[in-house]
Amino acid sequence: MASQLVLTLSKGSEIIVGDHCVLNLISASGSQARLGFISRDHVTRVKGPETVVQAAKVKARVGRNIAPLRDDMKMIPVFVATAVDVDDDDPKPKIKAALSHENATYPGAQVMAVDATTREGPSHHQFLVVRCATPPEAVTVRTLMNEMGKPFLDEKELEDASLYLLFIHTVADKRTADVRYIDLAPMNGD
Repeated sequence: MASQLVLTLSKGSEIIVGDHCVLNLISASGSQARLGFISRDHVTRVKGPETVVQAAKVKARVGRNIAPLRDDMKMIPVFVATAVDVDDDDPKPKIKAALSHENATYPGAQVMAVDATTREGPSHHQFLVVRCATPPEAVTVRTLMNEMGKPFLDEKELEDASLYLLFIHTVADKRTADVRYIDLAPMNGD
């Protein structure tokens, strides 16, 4: 649960925020105060539409204890577009997959939605949907999956500010479901 702390400070006072940020009151006059930040994180001013949206996402993560509970993960579908490339000497199906219909489709393709209950996707392929709580966590997951030979296909941010990443891997037995969901967001109390 997010909370707000209101303090009365004198000039030169410092406050430690989290594990690696120090806030310093440089001066105060009337309704204005000058603050200094020392942080190993990137610090930006909330002023334009992009930074306002980013600040709202940070508040959403803090307000929801970084991300919603694990059992709240949405089993969003994977959209798979397929078409046969007839211009090639050896016609092969072209496959494109994404977390939204718009990102998956291309001219002449048929698009279907698959999830953990379907077995209609491309043979010998299973899609992995991984939920991450923060952008740095998503970067780490992408790097690890790439090292494991599981190509990254798409990313989608949901309204709770969690990030869903889409990967693909080869399976020997297509009796498995088309999509496997992996939740890395912390549970309440983690």
